[in-house]
Amino acid sequence: MRCFYLLKQMLKHQSILFVTTKNKDYIRNVQEIKLIQKFAKGTIIISEASDFYLLKLLKIYFKVLIKLCFGRFQTVFIGFSPQLLTPFFPFIKKKVLIVDFFISLYETLVIERQIIKNKSFLAKWFFWLDGYTLRQAQWIIVDTQADALYFSKTFQIPLNKFEILYLEGDQSIYVPKSANRKTRNGLCEVVYFGSILPMQGVEIILEAANLLRSQNKYQFTIVGPVLKKMKISPANYPNVNFITYLPQAELAILLNHSDLALGGHFNGSFDKANRVIPGKVFIYQLMQLPIILGDSTGNRELFPNETTFLHYVERGNAQALANKIIEIAEKKLENN
Repeated sequence: MRCFYLLKQMLKHQSILFVTTKNKDYIRNVQEIKLIQKFAKGTIIISEASDFYLLKLLKIYFKVLIKLCFGRFQTVFIGFSPQLLTPFFPFIKKKVLIVDFFISLYETLVIERQIIKNKSFLAKWFFWLDGYTLRQAQWIIVDTQADALYFSKTFQIPLNKFEILYLEGDQSIYVPKSANRKTRNGLCEVVYFGSILPMQGVEIILEAANLLRSQNKYQFTIVGPVLKKMKISPANYPNVNFITYLPQAELAILLNHSDLALGGHFNGSFDKANRVIPGKVFIYQLMQLPIILGDSTGNRELFPNETTFLHYVERGNAQALANKIIEIAEKKLENN
């Protein structure tokens, strides 16, 4: 399957309207804006940084409507959540439409987060909305071949409409200070960051941390809203440092002081966790950190074999994760 070859051809010599409902500095937006600016003749970018999501959407709708009526461009490229835009703008049919189908709203809200009851009217509506968005687009960007196959089969969309665009980290931010880190005082610093979604399997990381707490050799740092989303007490995890949020520049500093990175996804039951490659993995790679990945179709697609820096564990198995952390840390100590 093609890896953004067609996307480059579509962007060449075109004037592009790029729209995203997520902040412009979001990892996927940064990647796509760079591609557009590199290959397109002209670029118009519409995004909003407001924290109030409904107000953000209303502002975006208004700006897009104005551009669709009066702007001069051949192609509309909708980044994050194209489902929130395509049903409201039938004029888009008059333009070439590219969408990044990074997430399925049905899968996210109904299956993964279980916010909406399966087989309810809302669940059926979100399923229709996903399919409608895919049918409206001339070209669909996804992040793995596994996702392309899944969405093609689920929504009955021709596979030749899909193109793969693997994620990548921002090389201007994530710069390694030392490729040969030395484990300090026999302590292994293990790091993970994320939005703490169910498919990420953060509960597996916490269970592995608990399995290692008595050894006093392993210190975990988890960046993300863990305490709020999982409703746990930090007192129950003495070897885990919880940080709610870090700007990217500060995250890079933390990664430079870490010995081992957890990529995931570690959840063993969600199908989506088996299909996608965590974006953090590409950042860890830039930082030249050893990485533990959940063994999945998506991860194996781009990283087929284990290496010195890439290690696999069975998803959903905290003991396997704890054992792998011990194995990597002991090898690192031997080499120091």
